[in-house]
Amino acid sequence: MGSFRRWAVFTVLLAAIATLNYWYRKKEPFAYAEMPGYNRLYAVSEQTNMKAITSEGDSVRIGFTGDRVSRRNHFEFFCEGRKIGDRYAADLALKPLPGWRTYTLRVNETDSFTVILERSTDRPTVTYFYSGPFIKDEPLSARAWAWDGDPGRPGEDKERLVLSYLKDSMHILPGDLSREKVIKISTYILALTAGRYGTPSDSMSGLTPIQQLNCVREGRSRLYCGNYATIFSFFANKANIPTRYIDCGVAGKYLEGGPHAFNEAYLEEAGRWAYVDLTDGNIFVRKNGQYLNAIDIQRLLQYDLRDSGFSTLHFRGDSLAELPFTEGAHFGLYCFGSGQVFNFYYGNYTRITRPRGLWEKIGSFLYPRPYYAMYSDGIVVSRSSFFIRLITQYAFVAGLLLWMYWTGILVYRFFRIKKSGK
Repeated sequence: MGSFRRWAVFTVLLAAIATLNYWYRKKEPFAYAEMPGYNRLYAVSEQTNMKAITSEGDSVRIGFTGDRVSRRNHFEFFCEGRKIGDRYAADLALKPLPGWRTYTLRVNETDSFTVILERSTDRPTVTYFYSGPFIKDEPLSARAWAWDGDPGRPGEDKERLVLSYLKDSMHILPGDLSREKVIKISTYILALTAGRYGTPSDSMSGLTPIQQLNCVREGRSRLYCGNYATIFSFFANKANIPTRYIDCGVAGKYLEGGPHAFNEAYLEEAGRWAYVDLTDGNIFVRKNGQYLNAIDIQRLLQYDLRDSGFSTLHFRGDSLAELPFTEGAHFGLYCFGSGQVFNFYYGNYTRITRPRGLWEKIGSFLYPRPYYAMYSDGIVVSRSSFFIRLITQYAFVAGLLLWMYWTGILVYRFFRIKKSGK
């Protein structure tokens, strides 16, 4: 009887864990998300990033991270246009000249950084200034965000069809830069869907991006911002441009998704994520010639920006024109106000949230990492919901296996006792 009571208590405890896990999976808004901060959102491992700078007496030690960084790096350093040294090491240890001076650091012949250092003879440490971000954690690859939104499975016919679109319809050439590819893909989609913005048909949600595009072209459905973002990210990623899907919403409505969806494409030659919003017809937004991402734009919109330096490459009719952003944007102006929450979806989001078959469903249930990243200047999110969901999931699976084993033993004993009693 004691064993049965312990089993009954364990069953109740397991049911409580299952209920708690269900609540966090279905009701808690942050159970699948992380909030990594601006630097981690926009740093990629394809870049070389500065991760630390520390004083060591009258010298400084500077560390770097990225795919091109190794245990033996070639460092060159310059001051006032004159090369003052080079060495091979894991990190750069540099003894600056007296006084405030600007140094240019070159890492492995490919990446350059500028730091301002001061060494004073009457102080034991070096004072330094670096204007860029420090990346403490290892950044993700840009391709970790490459989201194509295709619920189907790859196949030879599908790949052939995609290549046909890219080569024959969008005229993408092997030597095209990322910027040129983005423009060609965007203008093709916008020309094909002109005048078709509106509520899509119910069947659109189950179609692949190519099928969605064909459905709109044939007049069987309209499309909204989510369709634009899905179709663009699909073709851009197939053209080897890492592109991510983002939506934004008002704080307090996280689970409903955002009222607006758009993309960011990683431009390798510029080393930056660039905002692309085909719903508005905007291909890139720049400030004084520099490509802007979504958070940059949202922050700039908090000011009264009337200068022509804040501009967008806008598609209207059948041509592109450079316009002030406030003239070329509608959804961007409406949705990028203060208090917005931005959701950045990882590249495997579709596969994890739309599993097929038993093993994929089990893998999705046990997936140990966040599904998407969140960003907001207005809120700070605790990761407790994510960890509670994850812990209760693993505890439930382990407990269920133990419960099944324990139940099997009790049933076996019950029938053995019953048989012996006869």
